[in-house]
Amino acid sequence: LMRQVRLLPVAPRPLDDELLSCWHWRVASHYSSSPQRVESWISGTPGGQNQDFFTGDFHPDQSAIRVWARACRIREGDLDRMSLQSVRRPKTSIVSDPMDRGLCPLCLDEDAEERRDHYCRRSWVSVDAVVCPRHGIGLENNCARCFRSGLFQFRQTPAGVVRLFCRNCGKVVSGRGFQRRDQAELVQVATVIRD
Repeated sequence: LMRQVRLLPVAPRPLDDELLSCWHWRVASHYSSSPQRVESWISGTPGGQNQDFFTGDFHPDQSAIRVWARACRIREGDLDRMSLQSVRRPKTSIVSDPMDRGLCPLCLDEDAEERRDHYCRRSWVSVDAVVCPRHGIGLENNCARCFRSGLFQFRQTPAGVVRLFCRNCGKVVSGRGFQRRDQAELVQVATVIRD
């Protein structure tokens, strides 16, 4: 017996190359909340799914997928395709700890220029993802301003868009204003690793 699902008035559409867990955080950030709290509210059950990365992105709970899809008025299949189970790669080929995952600040700058939420690309979670395939720069997991490594945090800005912020210094993750040295050698090494 399925309980009545509450609808979310604001639910950003998933992007083609977005991780399921990232989308959950983007939706929750529009409510200054966490995915677990949002799921608890929309399903009417206390707790929500407190899933780790491998459970949530590799083997998402189908009942949770159903609840999120109904609450956000999205097809279940669109959410299913965001999980990593569709890439047919072993778990060992994925960086499971978000603190060890890199991101491309130039991709995030493009998100901002397009006036869309920042989001994490699926390609960034691969263990062999060293360089952004679009920009040819090394993926970063340190804040360019305070140099602390660690988990970046999604937050909604006063303008209503979601950005990744450094948890330490509170600045938006961006490549603007930072000169990067020539990374041709890094790109060459990444190509050898990938091949």
